[in-house]
Amino acid sequence: MKHHSESMIPVMIEVNGRRKQTGFIIGNAYYSPRKKSKHFFRKYNGYAISTAVLFALKESGVVDYIVIVDTENNLEHFVNLDDFVNNGIKVAGRGYGSDNQIVLPIDKFKTRRADTQWLN
Repeated sequence: MKHHSESMIPVMIEVNGRRKQTGFIIGNAYYSPRKKSKHFFRKYNGYAISTAVLFALKESGVVDYIVIVDTENNLEHFVNLDDFVNNGIKVAGRGYGSDNQIVLPIDKFKTRRADTQWLN
């Protein structure tokens, strides 16, 4: 994984006809800043990523790692992209505009302290 001083390439998806940024690519890693209180998937004890985003990341041939940045607790949870896809739990979208997701339980990630101030 590269350091945040490199350029950030935004990753966008379309939700209900509007474009939304889900994260960004730096070097060979996809970073997705999240507030744990809002985005943690309690039912599966992990974090979810849209299957459309995961497919695009795999197709890019650039991304090797997923990094979920917990901005509330200043933590980075990281895992190999293939491990996320192969070991995650497939979850159907819930309602209009939501897409299918893959949830990876938190114990499948490696975690480290992070300085998340650079995200602000």
